[in-house]
Amino acid sequence: MKKNILIASLLVLFSFGAMAQKDNAVSIGVKGGINMPRMHYVNNKYLSSLPQAWKITPTGGVFVDVPIGDVFAIAPEFDYVQRGTEITYEHISGMQVHYAMSVAFVDFRIPFEFRIPIKPYLQPFIQLGAEGGYRLGGHIHIDRSDPAPIDATIDVGDANYPLIHAGAFGGLGL
Repeated sequence: MKKNILIASLLVLFSFGAMAQKDNAVSIGVKGGINMPRMHYVNNKYLSSLPQAWKITPTGGVFVDVPIGDVFAIAPEFDYVQRGTEITYEHISGMQVHYAMSVAFVDFRIPFEFRIPIKPYLQPFIQLGAEGGYRLGGHIHIDRSDPAPIDATIDVGDANYPLIHAGAFGGLGL
């Protein structure tokens, strides 16, 4: 656990957001950071109720910032994102089960930003938008003990994991 907290702290410390910017000019930038995904299993209430381990994954991308006045902007972006989960539990039959999923995506996001200009170098913002993504690949690994031991890895495409996804997001930034 201490190792995960240290890794997360270092990744946040070294996460970056770089942007060449002029007043109310279109700018291009790169971004990077960490993602701590959690999975929700719509069709399996038993899996949804199990405790998930924190999984820290990288994220990064490129964006174009298009200001619309002094406080609004649109910032379309392409991001590489890894999602997944890790669950270890004891099945009702007494078997120890370890379930891990890791999936990579390229996402296209269209965030709308409302900026709160405090100083030229300090502009907190609120972000809302839509996103869509394409699955690049991934795997699901299950390892369980007796009485019926299994140690198997399958491709997420073979597990009917969707190729594309769509959704909405929101957030705060600085």
